[in-house]
Amino acid sequence: MSMAALPGGATGGTRGGFGPRWAVSGLFFANGLMIGSWAPKVPVLMQRLQISEAEAGLLVLVLGLGSVTMMPIFGAIIARRGSAGPLRRAAVLAAPTLLLMSLMPGIWSVGLAVFLFGGFVGGMDVAMNANAVAVERARRRAIMSSCHGFWSLGAMAGAAAGGILLAGLGERGHALLVTLAVGGLLWLLLPRVLVDAPHPEAAPAPLRLPRSPLPYLIGLLALCSMIPEGAIIDWAAVYLRRDLGASIWVSGFGFAACAGTMALMRFVGDSIRQRLGARRTLRLGAVVGA
Repeated sequence: MSMAALPGGATGGTRGGFGPRWAVSGLFFANGLMIGSWAPKVPVLMQRLQISEAEAGLLVLVLGLGSVTMMPIFGAIIARRGSAGPLRRAAVLAAPTLLLMSLMPGIWSVGLAVFLFGGFVGGMDVAMNANAVAVERARRRAIMSSCHGFWSLGAMAGAAAGGILLAGLGERGHALLVTLAVGGLLWLLLPRVLVDAPHPEAAPAPLRLPRSPLPYLIGLLALCSMIPEGAIIDWAAVYLRRDLGASIWVSGFGFAACAGTMALMRFVGDSIRQRLGARRTLRLGAVVGA
């Protein structure tokens, strides 16, 4: 793979004109595809395992616990070693977890697979966002919002196609097809991600909680944003299927509709941020969202 020097000591693949900007965007799509594929899967798991909404809620909680556990670990590794290596490892480990939970026979083994799914998809999330920041710095141009737009496109595709594939191929066939699709994307994209390892003389970041209140404030805003998004991801298909009597293939369109409008706003978000600045965009978005 040919390598091109980028500002800040970073390097990235440029083979065939397919550079780090599109590699990280494609990885956002792959991550969204996995999350979108999870959305219509929840009522199918409930039916197979014969569990109630309360027990399904515990599975959703386990998914979140996996993310909360692994995200700080990957964040610390990225601070010390750059994002490229952790991104590759998290993506490869996340890819088979949807299939793994489809093969597990009982609620405890499914719970373990869901924990791994949440953990490695979350770790990939942290790493690809860090890589997108590095690409932004190298290009000196905002791309973060459009990267999240690609995530929303992947989520929309995963959710919309997921119900149809679940109805046509069954739970395992659906999971296998998604795993193969994600694996193909990773094979294409991972060799081309920006390599942004810290400079050898850079001091390692200390592993401690932030002392400034700002990260906690931003985290609180992120929490307020993720509560409704998480509710739609995890429960829209259940609501459509159980309360409204929708078929399996229709149930995936609940989150797909949400992801579609998310994608629309995210693709215009970079131009808004370029015009208004990050701080004003954050304030306006927080007010409108609230």
